[in-house]
Amino acid sequence: MPETDVIPTSASVASTGKGIRYIGDYAYASSGTVLSTGSGGADDILLEFVSGTGLIVSTLDFQNDITSSADVYFEIKFNDETIVLNKEAASSITEPRTFKLLIPPFTKVKIGWGTQSGATNFNGTVFLFGQVHGEK
Repeated sequence: MPETDVIPTSASVASTGKGIRYIGDYAYASSGTVLSTGSGGADDILLEFVSGTGLIVSTLDFQNDITSSADVYFEIKFNDETIVLNKEAASSITEPRTFKLLIPPFTKVKIGWGTQSGATNFNGTVFLFGQVHGEK
């Protein structure tokens, strides 16, 4: 199949949202800015998708604009199992957090973030980029 047939004509290859996008042998996802309501955990969803038939070797960057003392929660789940749970004081966050991920085929991926309960609303974003090995 020609590579141009992989992307539907109605698809945008430069977009944000909770899903993953495949372009040739690469995959990416960009949440755009997501507001945390400060409900007390990583319950504001940045990305949520099921991977295809290929293995994705990827890098994920998370960043937020918190400048207060509110704790920040960041969680990555594969098939509803937590593989990364990060909690830290916002004052210690000065640069984006980077994670290396190996995403197996047919994996339900859910990435969430949040701030401590009662915190003022804050914005966060995540970007995932990787190479796909095998089928998409």
